[in-house]
Amino acid sequence: MLSFDAIYSYVKDSVSTAVLGGSTDANGNPIPPFLPAVLTATISDNRAVMLLARYTNGPLKLYAGFEQIRYSAPSDPQMAFTNIAGDFVCLGCQVFNNTNINNTAFGAAGFADRIFDVYWTGVKYAVTDQVDVITAYYHYTQHSNFGTPAGVMPCDGKEHSQCAGTLNAVSGVIDWKFAPKWDVYIGVFWSEFNGGLSNSFFVNDNVATTAGLRFKY
Repeated sequence: MLSFDAIYSYVKDSVSTAVLGGSTDANGNPIPPFLPAVLTATISDNRAVMLLARYTNGPLKLYAGFEQIRYSAPSDPQMAFTNIAGDFVCLGCQVFNNTNINNTAFGAAGFADRIFDVYWTGVKYAVTDQVDVITAYYHYTQHSNFGTPAGVMPCDGKEHSQCAGTLNAVSGVIDWKFAPKWDVYIGVFWSEFNGGLSNSFFVNDNVATTAGLRFKY
């Protein structure tokens, strides 16, 4: 069985909150002091298109997808608000409560809109009724949106987080459903960052492993 889906979304005045701070050298590597870090809310209008496909044939399932997200300047720049965690966040309040708001990260102050492409594909195979093997591949492409008040200045190194960059990642999982509602799993995830996506990172690749016991109710 083969199926397709297409999804379009638009989010007005989206809020992305992260702890930002510290300095980087000309090569985009962190330099001391790494603190203080400021709770920063980045405001943007986001438009996205997603295409999805799935193919099923007996114990085999294949997945593939693509998404492009465009981050633009917000329709309503924010000065202050209280987030869902109850934190009061305000523009330029590093001294007051260690928070800040960025309304000009995308499509303003010389920066271009940020265009972010995501590709993924994966396979799930039921070796037996109790054992599944899953693997997936992911690829991110960030288009350069770096600039200054004088205009857009495309770049592809790690010296700025707005430079063009890529991410590649591969994951694998073995899942054993050894009893009704119970399963145990083990997995591994490898990722590699390049260009602007590796800004502020000491190393460009990482391997993470996981294992666990799960009860479904």
